[in-house]
Amino acid sequence: MCFLRVRTATAAILLAAAAGCASSGGTTGADASAEPLSPEARLVRDLGCTSCSDDVHVVPGLTYEDTPARLLVAQAELEAHPVTGATRTTRVFLLRDSDDEVLASNMNEAPTGFTPLPPADFDDSWHLAEDGTFFLLTRYSGVAGMQQVSWLRPDLPESIEGFGLVGPATAGQSRVEAEDLDGDGSVEVVGYLGDDNPEWAQRYVKFFHRFDPDSASYQPWRCSESTDGGASYPEPVTMYEAPCYEFGSGFLPWEEGE
Repeated sequence: MCFLRVRTATAAILLAAAAGCASSGGTTGADASAEPLSPEARLVRDLGCTSCSDDVHVVPGLTYEDTPARLLVAQAELEAHPVTGATRTTRVFLLRDSDDEVLASNMNEAPTGFTPLPPADFDDSWHLAEDGTFFLLTRYSGVAGMQQVSWLRPDLPESIEGFGLVGPATAGQSRVEAEDLDGDGSVEVVGYLGDDNPEWAQRYVKFFHRFDPDSASYQPWRCSESTDGGASYPEPVTMYEAPCYEFGSGFLPWEEGE
């Protein structure tokens, strides 16, 4: 089930040659005055991510096999994906606090198109749940309003290696919304309906995605539609009830009354 919101030649050669000569002739004024890289940015480059941005974010407080760890998060620019054409992506590195050893990363992953929010908004765009799951609100480069709640769990290496490939689709969010609605110790993650479908453009619906251990993914579990333009939402109902079933079809891992 998918929910998206939304939704003259000679002169040029000479100029290019001149620009190349100028750029190869030593350090420019801009380069000389550039701020030095942060220790995290240097570390990310040492780990092989030479295309990672200088803005490397640190998320502390994770645990890997009872060992304290932290996450480094950065945007990277890569060669275009052969199918989607995406060039930007989010790189993550799970490091052991004691010696900076890389426990896992998504360095081998092709670009997903989903990148972190701007640096000024990053601190409000992630959430670390009590069960250790890390959620990051990401945006799709080049498509206004298209977002995804990307996630990883240190006890699921594949979720780190494939970070950014999957996650609840959403739009219009500035922070991750997550809470444990069913009291099972694992949070449900909110995603908002997109307006890419004209029939849905004036509707305000939010979906609660629940973790399914069998598929190791977050799947729609409940939804709620606002009748006052998004100011408030009633108690959510199951995906088998109106209005939830209107917005998609396909297999759900939950029983109808679950």
